[in-house]
Amino acid sequence: MRLKRMELQGFKSFAARAEVEIEEGVTAVVGPNGSGKSNLAEALRWALGEQNVRQLRGLRMDDVIFHGSDRRRPAGMAEVEVTFDNGDGRLPVEFSEVTIARRVYRNGEGEYTINRAPVRLKDIQDLLSHMGLGRDGYAMLEQSRIEEILRSRPDERRPLFEEAVGITRHRHQQQEAIQKLEETDRSLTRVSDIIAELEQQLGPLRPAAAAARAYLAIRDERDGLAGALRARGRDRIARHWSQLSDHKLEADRQLEHARRLLAEAEGARRAIRLALGERDRGAAQLESTVISLSAELRRVEAEQLVAGERERQAADAVDRLNGELIDGDRLQAEGTARAAERERDLVELQERLSRLSEERERQEAKRTEAESLLRAREAALAERKRDLAALADRTSSARHLLRRAEEELTGCRSRVERMTWRQTDLVARRDRTAASRAEVERGEAELLAQAAATATELAVARERLRQLTGEADAARSSVLECSALAASARARLEALAELDQNLEGLSPAAQALLELNPAGLLGPLVDFVDVPAEQRRALQAAIEQYADCLLVDRERLPAVLGLARALGRGRALLWPVPVPAASPRLEPDGNALGAGARGPATEVLERLLAGTRVAPDLEAAIAIARAADYSYAVVTLEGDIVHPGGGITLRGGTSAQRWGRRGELAELARQ
Repeated sequence: MRLKRMELQGFKSFAARAEVEIEEGVTAVVGPNGSGKSNLAEALRWALGEQNVRQLRGLRMDDVIFHGSDRRRPAGMAEVEVTFDNGDGRLPVEFSEVTIARRVYRNGEGEYTINRAPVRLKDIQDLLSHMGLGRDGYAMLEQSRIEEILRSRPDERRPLFEEAVGITRHRHQQQEAIQKLEETDRSLTRVSDIIAELEQQLGPLRPAAAAARAYLAIRDERDGLAGALRARGRDRIARHWSQLSDHKLEADRQLEHARRLLAEAEGARRAIRLALGERDRGAAQLESTVISLSAELRRVEAEQLVAGERERQAADAVDRLNGELIDGDRLQAEGTARAAERERDLVELQERLSRLSEERERQEAKRTEAESLLRAREAALAERKRDLAALADRTSSARHLLRRAEEELTGCRSRVERMTWRQTDLVARRDRTAASRAEVERGEAELLAQAAATATELAVARERLRQLTGEADAARSSVLECSALAASARARLEALAELDQNLEGLSPAAQALLELNPAGLLGPLVDFVDVPAEQRRALQAAIEQYADCLLVDRERLPAVLGLARALGRGRALLWPVPVPAASPRLEPDGNALGAGARGPATEVLERLLAGTRVAPDLEAAIAIARAADYSYAVVTLEGDIVHPGGGITLRGGTSAQRWGRRGELAELARQ
């Protein structure tokens, strides 16, 4: 696993998107002051979850966002993506590449992603803890931190060793397990409280449950009795309903008959009203005719009176003339002219009397005619009065029939209303009975539901208690296991650290030189070699005689040699570096053991392993050596050696214990 690529946008001085490809081997970032070297390192630290803003040379988290310049506006967010090559499967994911990204906005919101999928900060920290990139890891160290580590005491270096062997991760897991255990204990306490509360609730519910069971028995008996009662009640109600229906039909027939009578009475009343109207109009016309005839009769009578008066006057005049004639004999002598004049007056009066007589006769005829017409009118009026009396009788009879029909209609309506009220009362009683039964059934259902819910809650609480108890036991087992693993790893770490601190496995001369640590002394060769576990024995066997080899700076070699002679502690093997270019180099070999060397030990190990081959077992080593005419050495993965010329050395002894201890430390660090 290695860092492969970084992409930055809006982070501090990286306003535009920048991509940094990191090739295999050592990568150095160089540049003048202010060019962004520290920003690049801080971007890596920030992307991996750094929460301390002071470690990023800021006061607030939004200080990492590009603040703008004369030619660029401030950025709205900062984003850093870090891509790791997971070809070796060190990370516990199924991807060959893992991209961890972090983004923060000016409003304070932020997000984390792994391969574009949103995750939590804890997920990233858990993932990074598997490769030594935790919050307290040593994979990223500042120069001041290195000096601090070199000057620190052994107990201060202990966290680094714990991080190297994976104890820190186990401690985090232990803390999480303890937190889960405490949370489980709290959950158990809550469940116990819930169970106690449910038990308290069950106390008053038990009598209710007993009452509900008794009620169920009574309800079954009641249902049986109610069924029979309902059957009889239905029959009785059906018979009563049939009777009511018959009464209603009879009332409807009577009502229809009354309505027909009422219609006939209304028709007769309308006819009577029409006849009365016609009679009133005829009577009015007769009255008008009588009035006009009476007026004419009065006028004729007045004319007759006038004519009688005139006739009387004429008779008086005749009598007076006759008297005058009687007395005129005496006057006849007075003049013939006056007699003739009187004669003319008499003739004129007679003619006038004759006309008056004719006029009187005509008036009498008119009077007779008027009296005849009046008698006819009176007869017609009497006939109309008789018709009107008959109509009045018919109207009275019709009104009597109408009153009887209205009385019968009122009685029918009263009976219908009583029947309707009776029907409504029966329906209301039936509804009340159904409502009472529904209410009883609802109460029963509520009691049963409450009892069932309580039983379900109790069962769920007990099941939850059982689960929580199991989880608590599992958590306790996990805590005990983690504690045991942590204690074992801690003990092993302390033992290895103590052995490493005491320089066990090195010669007395090498130990003395390392304790003095003169200038130019770089350290034991084994400290610069990381050997896979499967090749550890082969490498130990191949360079067993160089287990005490100390690497020395070539320029400081004379001083170190003088110090070694002065100490006089015995044999000391010193190897100056760098190795001269004229020295023979290791021939290419797919099974070469020097691949784990680093730094100044690379060329040294290449020279030491020149002419050495690796075989899986002793038989294969003998076959390889025989094929090469025993011209070079062949070592097996178990530590056996076939020397040039054919000699064989079988594994044994503990002369290379420091190689194994260093390998174990490296293996623990990888774990």
